[in-house]
Amino acid sequence: TCEHSGEGLLLDAKETLPDAIEAIRASIAMPGLSHGNVEIAGARYLDGAGAFPFPATEVLRRFEPTDVLVLTNCPKDLKEHETEDLVLPLLLGSLSPGAQSAFTTKNARFVQELAYLRTQKQCEYAIIWTDEEVGGFERNPHKLRSAAHRAEKHLFNLLS
Repeated sequence: TCEHSGEGLLLDAKETLPDAIEAIRASIAMPGLSHGNVEIAGARYLDGAGAFPFPATEVLRRFEPTDVLVLTNCPKDLKEHETEDLVLPLLLGSLSPGAQSAFTTKNARFVQELAYLRTQKQCEYAIIWTDEEVGGFERNPHKLRSAAHRAEKHLFNLLS
């Protein structure tokens, strides 16, 4: 997500990046929580979820895949939380209006992109949802390990 405009940029690590780690750092640089934004090709970027919360349209248009496997980092029933409603304005306060807009509308755009993926006819797709018992900031190793085991079992059942 461009710090200035709030627009997204999908980078081809093989063609345009001398250092793919910088793109990864930019993609996870959460507004207000990370150690600053990352500069790539003269522009500053931050968390990709602002511009592309679920980039189905862009991925299908740009790459024309025959099959898509989506590994989500959120539960199936994406809901806005009261905590997010209170904290988000504080975290976004120093961003440009374009970047603020990208992050404040990401949940609605996630839902729209998911609906688009489900109605498109150009490729087959599968979505594996995150365990609802683990939140985005979970750090408890036991909970994370348990969720990983449940996911592994679920994936095995899906593929058998």
